[in-house]
Amino acid sequence: QRLVALPANLDVASIDASEKEEIASLYLFLGDAYYAEKAVDKAFEMYEKALFYDDKLPSLLNNYAYGLAQEGKNLQKAEDLAARAVSLLPESVNCMDTYAYVLMLRKNYTLAEVYIRRALEVEPQKASLHDRFAEILQAQEKYHEALEQLERAEEIEPTVERSQMIQALKDKIRQMR
Repeated sequence: QRLVALPANLDVASIDASEKEEIASLYLFLGDAYYAEKAVDKAFEMYEKALFYDDKLPSLLNNYAYGLAQEGKNLQKAEDLAARAVSLLPESVNCMDTYAYVLMLRKNYTLAEVYIRRALEVEPQKASLHDRFAEILQAQEKYHEALEQLERAEEIEPTVERSQMIQALKDKIRQMR
């Protein structure tokens, strides 16, 4: 199913930069829409088309990197995209979070911690960042520190799921004694 098609004979060289950014943004929008509908391959196809027109669009780089990471596909590419997004928007909490997530998946925990800490410096009251930090810490078997992060997240934004995660982590710590 095709939502959009640009002419096959389109002369890309004749398109100015602002038009390329608009075309890339359209493909980004389509990619995000496909991804939301779980049409992952189609989403990635749209992201690739968007990259062709503008490979410096931070939201594209970030969303594509996050999608690849979520799907466990091509984590090296996800890391490259996320790193470029962070370099273009160094204060973006979303970009830092995505980069930390990808780094964690690639088992680069030290650098993942650096970026999630930076994100928390910018937005310390964002519960999802504390969740991510807890995830990074758990991957390193730093369960007590992970529990602290989950409890901070719970203070900011209580949820049933998070409460269950806290209890499960407490149980795990108790069993380790």
